[in-house]
Formats: sequence, C-alpha cells, structure tokens
Amino acid sequence: MIQNLKTLTDHRGSLTVIERLPFDIKRVYFLHHINPDETRGGHAHKELRRIMVAAHGSFKVTMRSMSGYHEFNLSDPTVGLLIEPYQWLELSTFTPDAVCLVLASLEHDESDCIRDFIEFKRAL
Repeated sequence: MIQNLKTLTDHRGSLTVIERLPFDIKRVYFLHHINPDETRGGHAHKELRRIMVAAHGSFKVTMRSMSGYHEFNLSDPTVGLLIEPYQWLELSTFTPDAVCLVLASLEHDESDCIRDFIEFKRAL
C-alpha cells in the first residue's frame, strides 16, 4: 500500500520521482483549497488503480476493503499510497495548505464508481 518514492536531495533541494508504477498513468489530478472540515472521496472503484501523494500539507485517508479498515496520515511528498480497486476511501482532516496529487490508471468513468457503501459491501 505505502510506496516510498525515489528522492534525490542536494544543496539545491529535493527532487522526488514517480516512476515504475504498477500501472500506466492515464489521468493526473489534484485536490486543493479544501476546507479542513470537509470530507472527500466516499466511494470506491471497480477497476481504477491510483497512487495518492500529499504533495503539500497533510490529510488523513481512511480505507475500507476486504482486508479490513486502515488509516493513513499522508504528509510526506516522498511517500505514495497505492489504492487498488474495491477500496472505499474517505479523505479528511486536510491542513489549509494541503495538495493531494493523484495518478490514475484510467480516465474518469462514472460507471466504474461505487458511491453507495451498502452496494460496496455487497460487492466484496
């Protein structure tokens, strides 16, 4: 689930590389300017795979899947969270400066989304 991203650091600063993912990238998006009281996500995908990175700031990811319940506090831009299909996500506790970068294996397809938690539990 957690992926350490290759980071090169010298006197000029750090450069973090995202490469050799377990999927081809078809879509890149980022979430930003999120009210700290808001929750994002609240759905799962049937086929989509993603890598999620806290490019700036921090936020909490709550994940539910066949393997159980997991919480991740993402705050390090050198760490990515691999999200496989059939993992219900909720993102919360955003810092005011949070930027959530997401690399996705597919373009957006609403038919790939499961937005009802009861339906998600049945699909497992």
